[in-house]
Amino acid sequence: MSGNHHHSMTQATGRSGGGYLWEYQRRLRQAFPLHTSPRRIALGVSIGLFVAFLPTIGFQMGLALVIAWMFNASRPAAIASVWVTNPITMGPLYAMAYFIGRPFWYAHPEISFSELSTTIHGGGGSFFTVSTVFGAFHNMYSMGSGLYVPMLIGGIAMGLMASFLGYFPTKSITTQYQQIRRRKSRHHRRGHSVISQRNSQPRFQPVSQDHRRSSRSRRRRAA
Repeated sequence: MSGNHHHSMTQATGRSGGGYLWEYQRRLRQAFPLHTSPRRIALGVSIGLFVAFLPTIGFQMGLALVIAWMFNASRPAAIASVWVTNPITMGPLYAMAYFIGRPFWYAHPEISFSELSTTIHGGGGSFFTVSTVFGAFHNMYSMGSGLYVPMLIGGIAMGLMASFLGYFPTKSITTQYQQIRRRKSRHHRRGHSVISQRNSQPRFQPVSQDHRRSSRSRRRRAA
């Protein structure tokens, strides 16, 4: 009884220790199954990266889904890549986009990088809260054309560069990862088939009564 209890406790401890990693791997395999081509996954990542740099807080995931559907790309990959911009990174990234697009549009004459980053974020405070996201949403769209349009121009330029740089490495890594998974899957199926064949074969051949009688008669004649 104590041995069974110890075995069950060991299994529970193992599940709790690596449970999060195992669950993450399971969900990752569901989101990116083997039949999804590396091109579709790479295209989804490229689309998500492009949308991530656009100053479209509140609409990013919806926009990425629509574009991924239009180009037949992986939608989970597009949604995951959008989160490059999040409540922590959106202030510096969008401020950088503004200063990249500033030479191409009439811009606000007196604003620094840190001031614009703080303005986008909403003046500091806690990062991952609903109020922070809605505050950034309000600040982003109330800046006026002098700030928003240069930010949009710079975001398009940064998004195009990020999508181009993200496509080819993602395609290469995904191709190699899927090849490894296919080899493991084939090896696993081959091992199961060998075990099932061994189990299906009888361990001994039963001796029939006729064979016993014939062997007895041969021994009697020899005697």
